[in-house]
Amino acid sequence: SSVAAVVAYARSLPGPVFVKDTTEHRYSDHLTPELAAGITHTFVVREPSATITSHVAVKPDASCSDIGYENQYLLFALAWSLAGRPPVVLDSDLLVRAPAEAVRAYCAAIGLPYRPEAMCWPAGERPEWARTAVWHVTAGRSTGFETAQPRPVPLAGHLCDYYDHHRPYYDRMLDHALSLSRTEATR
Repeated sequence: SSVAAVVAYARSLPGPVFVKDTTEHRYSDHLTPELAAGITHTFVVREPSATITSHVAVKPDASCSDIGYENQYLLFALAWSLAGRPPVVLDSDLLVRAPAEAVRAYCAAIGLPYRPEAMCWPAGERPEWARTAVWHVTAGRSTGFETAQPRPVPLAGHLCDYYDHHRPYYDRMLDHALSLSRTEATR
């Protein structure tokens, strides 16, 4: 599907619609002011070494562009330009460290009510994952956000080059990430 077709379909549905995608492709080349109008963009960022490691575990021949931070930042900058305000950025490390607080802050930032019951779900595959099931194995087993401490992931060879290329884009986006007060993060 094209970006325009996905946006048209989402707009045809009642109520708020959440569309998730990855940025190994350069969507910023297809986002026009007309398509972006009325969309609340959200970007989830993850420490690049963890992303690179998990990406090449599933796709060993991944290219530097496949890692996606440069494409994600270009889309972030475009969405900011088109909306006149920065999009919401959520740090995945915060999400797994303080899930309820991070989701509560996210909902407040985008104007949705926080629903505690949405913090857990039944394990299982989702039909919309069929085409990309290999990427969703862990998610399919999950029943909620798992508390975890970020761990540095050692990289070697060309993966270090990927890291060096994408780290500045991650840092720029992380500068805009939602933050929690000390009290909220330890609640």
